Amino acid sequence: MKMMDCNKTEELINLVKIHPVLYDTTHDDYKINRVKNKIWETIAEAMQEPDPDVPKSRWKNLRDSYYKHLRAMNGEESKYIDRYKTWPWVNQISFLQPFIEMIPTRSNRGVKKVFSKASKKLQVPTTEIKIEDSTSSDIPSEEPIFVDSHGMMEPQPEVSQYYGNSNIDNNHTNNVSTVDYDETDLIFLGYSKLIKKLSRRQQAAVKYKIAKVIMDAEMEDAESPPLKKLKPS
Repeated sequence: MKMMDCNKTEELINLVKIHPVLYDTTHDDYKINRVKNKIWETIAEAMQEPDPDVPKSRWKNLRDSYYKHLRAMNGEESKYIDRYKTWPWVNQISFLQPFIEMIPTRSNRGVKKVFSKASKKLQVPTTEIKIEDSTSSDIPSEEPIFVDSHGMMEPQPEVSQYYGNSNIDNNHTNNVSTVDYDETDLIFLGYSKLIKKLSRRQQAAVKYKIAKVIMDAEMEDAESPPLKKLKPS
């Protein structure tokens, strides 16, 4: 990738800023790659760059550097991160902050969360799911997470183990149409329709948290002493 001087960097930031579809996760066309690719072609042409991937890659580096700056300013201690405290493009790219969500690392280094203003609550007509925030149980991540980031979050080992040890009969799912659903089945079927509308990364995060809630409940139930049966008098 060709190196861009300061003027080119500032020009790139300004060009991206006037195209919210590239960073505004609430934009109607945000998930349409064809639209965004066309804009990158326009930006490359304006910068007299024949390859649209050059400004696109440069923008990703700028975006990631801004994320590291936020981590440094939020108290994360790391030689690798500290140097971003004085990152020179903070003011120019600060318009991006509302659309970045930062997740603490597993080591709990005191990183505060910067939640996206575009986040929406998952609502169900009869039931509300509330997932508590926890810096100790969040999925570890070293990269900024955007609402429509590509790639799945991998569940933590304990959750993967839970899935592996679960007594779910996989063959049973093949005959799901023949099963009589009870109230719990219907509720989760309703949730699944809502979850499928989310991005792949959001789906992974929700599935992880649901699995952990169930796992914690089962462990708590297993550790509870059995109820003693009352003898008839």
